[in-house]
Amino acid sequence: FTKYMEIKDNIMKLWPTPIGIFYNENHLEIKNDLIDFFENYKANNPRSRKGDENIYLYESNYNIHTLKNPSFEKLMFFFVKSFKKISDEANKEFQNNKQNSIINIKDSWFIMYESNGFVAPHIHGNCSWSCVYYVQCDENNTLKNGETYLQKPFVDRLKHDSGSRYLQFETRNFEPKEGILIIWPSHIIHGSLPYTGEKKRIIVSANATIQKKKE
Repeated sequence: FTKYMEIKDNIMKLWPTPIGIFYNENHLEIKNDLIDFFENYKANNPRSRKGDENIYLYESNYNIHTLKNPSFEKLMFFFVKSFKKISDEANKEFQNNKQNSIINIKDSWFIMYESNGFVAPHIHGNCSWSCVYYVQCDENNTLKNGETYLQKPFVDRLKHDSGSRYLQFETRNFEPKEGILIIWPSHIIHGSLPYTGEKKRIIVSANATIQKKKE
């Protein structure tokens, strides 16, 4: 009987879905430079990258982090710090908090939305984390105008009662705000609602892989 008294209650979280929301304090310092960089890139590369998920928008190639633009490199430094934060938190049960990791930006690209532009539901492969960063968008967004959404990662076969309220939402929408970075596990289906703002909506996305640094 004594040994059972030593067992403590424990609530485990199996297969959680960590979502990171981070604010770039240096956004205003790099915003205009980023927009100029993207406009020049588009002028020199007028054909948008083809993708079935892209509707009424311009999308760059996936190598923007290799082009050595100073403001974009500053943005990638912010991405790397944020990827590390969410990865450390998600994996804290399996690693020493002091463990050093190598964060690799595998892909990075920008998107400029035309009127009613949106991104259909899709996922990103060959990485552990994906993200979206809002460079420019209308400050006074109407409800659901251009919002990013994440879909529930499993098929819902439950009858909902009060005990399963935390499972009731099929999607979670995030209002676009300049300087905000949203990070999610790469297996999550995501997209964006049609955007009809007055300002040109510009976002940056990236995929990251994270490896343990060898001793």
